[in-house]
Amino acid sequence: MNKPKTGDLVYIIDPVGDEPIMMGIGLVVGETRKHEHAPGVTWKTSTPVLWNGRVEYLDKPSWMLEVLSAAEVSQGNA
Repeated sequence: MNKPKTGDLVYIIDPVGDEPIMMGIGLVVGETRKHEHAPGVTWKTSTPVLWNGRVEYLDKPSWMLEVLSAAEVSQGNA
């Protein structure tokens, strides 16, 4: 499994069912982070992705993100 990072173009895949279904293409706009899903109950890991004109927070394992095009790494030379 790959780990998408900010700036990556990704396939957004719904893994539920007999076969995974590609739902669309999105742009990762932030880091994957753990957050409290329900206060004091559960934690989830989600990734903010620009998809269909909105930022969606896609959580694992409900969604799979497959990197289509990785972001360029800056070398720091100006």
